[in-house]
Amino acid sequence: MKRILMLCLALIVTGCASTHVVTKPMEPVTGSSQAKYSVRSIEDRSENTVPEQFLEAIKGYLKAELKKRDMIAEEKSVPDRELAIQVTYYRMRSGFTRMMFGVMAGKDGVTSTVNVLNAKTGEILGTSGVDTYNVLAVGGEQDVARMHAEEIANFLAGKQK
Repeated sequence: MKRILMLCLALIVTGCASTHVVTKPMEPVTGSSQAKYSVRSIEDRSENTVPEQFLEAIKGYLKAELKKRDMIAEEKSVPDRELAIQVTYYRMRSGFTRMMFGVMAGKDGVTSTVNVLNAKTGEILGTSGVDTYNVLAVGGEQDVARMHAEEIANFLAGKQK
């Protein structure tokens, strides 16, 4: 029985993942304070139309993650850096398809390009490709949006997997 539970847990853990590939590394912030970010835009640049609520979910989860890490600019203050995010790939199976076919139905996923801009000059300070996917029937659109936002925050914090 323990082996079956361990196998199920391993499948759930390996069925979802997020990665980022830094294509233009950012220079670390000098001084004692940490960079403060604001989300300038999240745009759909994919072949499939990304639902607006999914883009808003990523934005909401990203703001929450940045706030948790004390990396978000306060509403009335001027941010050091702005984020311009372009979703370049999106695929999400329906709940019914996930339930009926699971792994055989293909994987859910989102890929985006994250550009970090100097808030004053608009210069690109750093760029990363972020990829998040879910192979199993466990979880859904909100889980993928949350994991995607967490991986963007990991890039901004300089964390590598």
